[in-house]
Amino acid sequence: MARAGVLLALGVFAAVAACNEKIELDGLTVIPEFSEPICGGTLEKMERRLDWLVEVTGVPRADRPIKVYWTRHIDTEKCGQRSSCTDRRGRIYSTLEGFTHELVHGHLNRFEYQRPWLAEGLAFMLEDGINSPPSAFVSPAELLAVQRAGELDYFAAGNFVRVLRETYGTERLMRLYALSEDTTYAEAKRAFDSALGESFDEVSESYATPYTVWRIGSPDCDYPEMERDGDTWRRRFHGECDDPDSIGPYFGPWSGFTPQLTTSAVFETEDAGTYVATAAGTDINVTVTSCDLSAQRSKTGSDVEVALFLDPGRHRITVRIDLDTPQDVDVVVQPLAFDRAPP
Repeated sequence: MARAGVLLALGVFAAVAACNEKIELDGLTVIPEFSEPICGGTLEKMERRLDWLVEVTGVPRADRPIKVYWTRHIDTEKCGQRSSCTDRRGRIYSTLEGFTHELVHGHLNRFEYQRPWLAEGLAFMLEDGINSPPSAFVSPAELLAVQRAGELDYFAAGNFVRVLRETYGTERLMRLYALSEDTTYAEAKRAFDSALGESFDEVSESYATPYTVWRIGSPDCDYPEMERDGDTWRRRFHGECDDPDSIGPYFGPWSGFTPQLTTSAVFETEDAGTYVATAAGTDINVTVTSCDLSAQRSKTGSDVEVALFLDPGRHRITVRIDLDTPQDVDVVVQPLAFDRAPP
């Protein structure tokens, strides 16, 4: 068993030396294609993301672990100019940045061929983070007609898939996914009636009138809680790769990027209003993300402040730090003004 497997079997998630060896996880076989250490919380987070996918899709794990070839940068040989990809056998070739998107494809690979709007729209909706709403209306008929992922408007596809989930529920959406496997255009349209109880034309008309745009994504908010004192939240983020809350390394899409790690925590607000996150650190990026997709803002620099309007609910703070400059980053979140947007 590789060193990672020994540590995982013991329930220890410390930094793991990656030597192009297979790392056997629960449901995943991770094969790093680099020699840098894997940060402390990364492998556990990969496992838990798969657990989450099983829960939200209702699709059980495959009989065999999903193979994940963790690449430093874009694998142009396997994926062309895309940052990541999953092949027809369900093998993932991905940077850490693209992992949660490709994991959806790997998990649902048993449905051998899906039209791009549904396969990519679902993965876009279930990946970690928040994607912007589409910039223009694309009709369901236009989305359904796309046969190559490279020709797809991912934002429009993700928006349509999210509307389907909000309208019909995840169970019926996944039934549509199963019934749409290896279908012609006409067969794909008929699957709507069988899965959703409404014809494709009825669904299309409802989608267009009124047309509603959504933020798209599924932010991971399974992180430690910030310490709260009244209306103030505090946490010292330990930006070291061997810290059990660190995720990385992130190498960027191409060579020349500085390798980085992230560390995250969550806090919960009861009142809507403008909040300010102040982070004391050097050359860092701080992103505040609402777990319900309602807000997100990011800022890069030293000793940064991020101000944004937050609804009641849970929110995630992520600090991104260069691997070669480990540091502790003290973050404080406080209300600026209730019921008012930032200036």
